Amino acid sequence: MSANETYKVIPIKVTAQDGTVSNHSLTIYRQSEATTIKEIKVEIVDASGNVLNTYTAYQKNPSDTQNYEIVIPIKDVANINIITTPMIGDVAKVTYTPDGLLNAVKEATTPGEFTYDGFILDNTKTSDKTYIKLTADSLDGAPYILTIFKLDEESDPFVSVDNSGYINSTLVKEDGNEKLMYVWAVDDDAKTASVTLTTAVTNGQVQIENGNVYSYTTTEDVTLNFNDKGYMDIALKVTTTLGAVNEYTLRIYKKTADSRLGSLTVDKLEYKPTGIIIGENYNVTYDKTTGKYKGRRLAEEVSLSYTGGYVLVGVAGMEYAAAVEAKGYEVVSGANAQCEKYLRDTLKSVFSKI
Repeated sequence: MSANETYKVIPIKVTAQDGTVSNHSLTIYRQSEATTIKEIKVEIVDASGNVLNTYTAYQKNPSDTQNYEIVIPIKDVANINIITTPMIGDVAKVTYTPDGLLNAVKEATTPGEFTYDGFILDNTKTSDKTYIKLTADSLDGAPYILTIFKLDEESDPFVSVDNSGYINSTLVKEDGNEKLMYVWAVDDDAKTASVTLTTAVTNGQVQIENGNVYSYTTTEDVTLNFNDKGYMDIALKVTTTLGAVNEYTLRIYKKTADSRLGSLTVDKLEYKPTGIIIGENYNVTYDKTTGKYKGRRLAEEVSLSYTGGYVLVGVAGMEYAAAVEAKGYEVVSGANAQCEKYLRDTLKSVFSKI
């Protein structure tokens, strides 16, 4: 096959001894094409089993084709159906491996579109996750990840910057007034930011700044022009079916200008039971937002190495955590015992309800 071909059809002619000719064909697919997902949809189902609405998942990042996201309204939702369509329908089988204990693994017995009926949502979390694998003959493709974000009327819309995941809205005091907005921080030398705006409003439309209006979701690269205070406000709009326009503000700071991130300065040698001995004039930057983001991404990467069972991944917020532990101070190791107890108690609670 040439480099730009995803499959090739080879004609085969069989001639019998009596001269009868039968024509056949052999189709050879590239594994990457045969185990590629064409589309993922989620149906919202009420307690009576009626489908209320259908949403199409979108890729979290065009350069990361294995990660899909979808945002749904949580109101009146009992469970959902997940529908996965392979790129080549008559070749690949679909397998769902849900994260957590509420849903079992389901595997298609025949190639083609496959639906996970009655996927149960965890009402203790703001998002659910399932891994989706396509298998062509005996060849397994790399697992896809579908993250399902659940919004209520108060948490709509879904806003993220540079694939941050859901950003909570916050009250910002300004000129004696409090404004509800979404706040994020980027590196000081960042020139653009990838902004995602998604609404769970039925037939809702979204718009970033004065850009185009889209149904359901849009992701756009916004050129950053910081003001003299080190931030930039971006207008977000969600239009409902009735034509009402809800306006929101996304404020993006330079990291050094973000007042939410503090800085600790130690001017002399000092011993703290929960800390370390630090030399004079040692500055430590406290960056909770970046730490949480990097920790979550690392945990997701590690989890992909495990194809069955459950794995607990503990992370620290800053890179120097290992060096601190090496000096005999506890950072994350002690959390292991507490997590084991929490998991035991949680599992008992879950199984007692089944």
